[in-house]
Amino acid sequence: MTIETLLKTVCEMLQRHTSATVFLGPPTSNTTGIFVWPWKINENPMSRNTLPQGAARDVERRPNLPTLDVHFLVVVQPTFSEEGISILDLVYRVVLDDAVIAIDTGQARLVIEVLSNEELTSLFLSAGLPVTACVCMQATIIGSESTPVKHSVES
Repeated sequence: MTIETLLKTVCEMLQRHTSATVFLGPPTSNTTGIFVWPWKINENPMSRNTLPQGAARDVERRPNLPTLDVHFLVVVQPTFSEEGISILDLVYRVVLDDAVIAIDTGQARLVIEVLSNEELTSLFLSAGLPVTACVCMQATIIGSESTPVKHSVES
């Protein structure tokens, strides 16, 4: 599963639930809709070299791929309108209701993330955008299925 596939799936899910137009990337000044704006991607260090659960003794499994955390903002334009606030509320509820999504051969877990005012201000200002209300989210790509490796034992 790729990060692009994950983000496109999130966009499709939001579009399906809100009926609004969803874009991938930072908000643009004259466009109305929902923007899924990725701002940070990192490897989850807790997932390195973990073996999948249930590995049989006679079959060694390669470690799962490490999980990735994709951090993104969901921004609605215009934000400070009755429709904009209602869409932000709906996005929040969709994530709470649909916390695990299936993508290709894997899954991703969506959670609401908390960012400080300083972090949010820094993100918006570094992109040259006015600071506005948004939903901060994190998607954790759960490692794809591992491949079994057979060992031959000579007696």
